[in-house]
Amino acid sequence: MPYASLYQKYRPQTFSEIIGQPHVARTLANSVERGHIFHAYLFSGPRGTGKTSTARILAKAVNCDKGPTSDPCGICQQCKEIAAGTFPDVFEIDAATHSKVEETRDFLSNVPTGLSALSRKKFYIIDEVHMLSSHAFNALLKTLEEPPDHVVFVLATTEPHKVPPTIAGRCQHFEFRLIPPSELAAHYKKICEKEGIEFEPEAVERVATLARGSARDGLSLMDQLVAASGGRLTLESVTSVIGDDEIDISAELAQAIATGDLERCLELSTKISESGKDFRAFTRRFASYLRNLMIASYLPASKTRSIAGVDAETATRLSDTAKLLGRPTILRCIDIVGEVLASMAAGSPPQLELELGLVRMCRPEESPTPGELAKQIQDLAAKLARIEQRATLQSQRGVSSERLSEAPAFSSRASHTEGDHGSKPEKSDRDRESAPAKKEDPGPAPIDESDLERLWNRFLDMLKAAKKMKARAILLEATAVRIRESRLEIDFPQRLEFHAKNAESLASALEEQMVSVFGRPLKIVSRLVPESPPASRQDRIAGEKENEDSRLAQESAPASVSLSSESSENEGEGMPDERKAHELAERLIMNELGGTPIPE
Repeated sequence: MPYASLYQKYRPQTFSEIIGQPHVARTLANSVERGHIFHAYLFSGPRGTGKTSTARILAKAVNCDKGPTSDPCGICQQCKEIAAGTFPDVFEIDAATHSKVEETRDFLSNVPTGLSALSRKKFYIIDEVHMLSSHAFNALLKTLEEPPDHVVFVLATTEPHKVPPTIAGRCQHFEFRLIPPSELAAHYKKICEKEGIEFEPEAVERVATLARGSARDGLSLMDQLVAASGGRLTLESVTSVIGDDEIDISAELAQAIATGDLERCLELSTKISESGKDFRAFTRRFASYLRNLMIASYLPASKTRSIAGVDAETATRLSDTAKLLGRPTILRCIDIVGEVLASMAAGSPPQLELELGLVRMCRPEESPTPGELAKQIQDLAAKLARIEQRATLQSQRGVSSERLSEAPAFSSRASHTEGDHGSKPEKSDRDRESAPAKKEDPGPAPIDESDLERLWNRFLDMLKAAKKMKARAILLEATAVRIRESRLEIDFPQRLEFHAKNAESLASALEEQMVSVFGRPLKIVSRLVPESPPASRQDRIAGEKENEDSRLAQESAPASVSLSSESSENEGEGMPDERKAHELAERLIMNELGGTPIPE
C-alpha cells in the first residue's frame, strides 16, 4: 500500500473524534439526531482545525445506511465513498482555483438534478469560499435564497470577514477555534502509540506547541521529525530539525529588554539571521508576543489563557515576564515594534530595522522620542522623590513627608480660621482681647504675607503628597497669590490663559487641602497679568527687596505673595524638545531641594 501521511490517516471520521471543537460537534450531532438539517452552513476558523473533515462527517451522518445518525458506521458504501471522496452526491470545490463566475455556474447547474439511489441529501462543500469573485458570490446567492430541499451547502473559510453578509446571513455559522496544546499533545501521543513510534513526552509537547493550534500542522511536523530521527521522536531531534522556537526567542528578547541587556538582544538577532528565519515574519510574531504580555499585565492568568489562546503554563510565564517588564515598557515596546514593521514595509533592511528597534527598547535614554522622554521624566521623578525623602528626614524644620497628608497644625493665626472644620485651638491673649463680644462667627482672621507664603508652599506640598500632580503643575505657574475674604486670587502670565481657566475649576477638587491649610474652602479666582521682560538676577533681587518694603508699608491691604517661575523666565524660543525637558527637570530638582537655580 502507498504510504499515507499521518494527517490523512488519522483524519476524524465521526463527531466524537473531532478534537478541540466540542461546541461544533455537539450541535451538529444533535441536529442530525433530531432531523433538523439546515440548508447551508458556514464553517470558519484557522487552518487545520477540522472544517473540511467536519463537513465530510456531516455528509456521512446524513447519508449513512444507519442514518440519519450522529454516529456514522464508517463501513457502509456511502461512508466509505464519502471518506475516499468518490461519493457521487458529495461535491468538494476549491474556490481558490474555481473563483470565476462561469465555474461557479457550472457546478451550480447540477443543483436541481435528482439524487442517486444511495443518497438522502446532496452536499456541496466549498473550501476557501472567500476566494470567490463578487459575480460568483452573486450566482451562489440566488441558489442559497431558494435552495432545493435535497441540497446542503457547507462553506468553509479562514477569513469569514470576506464573505458577503448576504451569504453569511443565510447560513448557520460555526466558528472553529485553535486547539489547545494539551489536547493536541494527548492526541499525538495516542497516534504514536498506534504507529509504534518511540517518543519522549517533552518532544510531543514541544510539537504540540509548535503546531500553533493546528492538528494538521502538528502531524505534518511529526512525520518530518520521525523520518529525521529514524522512527523515534526525541527532544533532540526537534531542536536539531526545527531549531529554537520563535516564542522562546521572543521570551528571551523580552527578558533581555527588561534587564537592558543589549548585547544579548543583538546575539539573538544574529541567531535569527543564521537560522534563516524571515525577519518580517519574526517581528510580527514578536509583536503578537508583546500583545500577549500586555494582556497578561492587565488580566489574571485565567483570563489571559482564554483571551491570548495559550495554555495555563504559558499564561503563567507570560504573567511573570509582564511583571518583570512593567506596563509602561511593554506599551513602549509595542509602539516601537509597530514603527519597525512600518519601516520594513517601506523597504528598509529588515535586520537593521529590528536591531535599531531593540537598541531603542534597551536604551531609551539614547533615543529621545516623546514616549522615551516620558520614560526619562518618570525615572527622574522617582529619583527626585527619593532625594526629597532623604532631605526632608534630615531637615529640622517643618514636618516629615509622611505626615503631609495628615493636615498638620500651623500657626495660631491660620488655626484660628478653622472654625467648624476642626477642633478650635486655644486663643492667645491678644486674640481674646480683640475678639468681638457676640455670638456670630466674626469671620476668618487676616493672613499676613509671611504666613501666606508659608501656607502656599505647604498647600503645594500637600497636593504633591495627595498625588494631585495636574493641579499642582497648573498652580506652579502662578506669579502671585492673595486671599480676599473667601477668595483665593491667583495671577498668571497672559500667555497662560489655559492655566488660568483650568485653575478656577479646581476649587471643589482641592477643598480638602484648602481646609487643612487655609482653614476654610476658598473660591479660586484667576487673573491674567502682563509679563515683564526677563531681568538679570541682581535686578530681580533688588526688585524683590523693593516689593518687600512696599508690602510691609501696606499692612492693611490683603496679603499677596509674588511667585517666581524659573522655568517661565528661562523658556527659550526654538529650543529642542530634549534640551527643554532636561533643563526643566534640572530646575525642578534644584527648586524642590532649595538649591541655587541654574544660571541662564
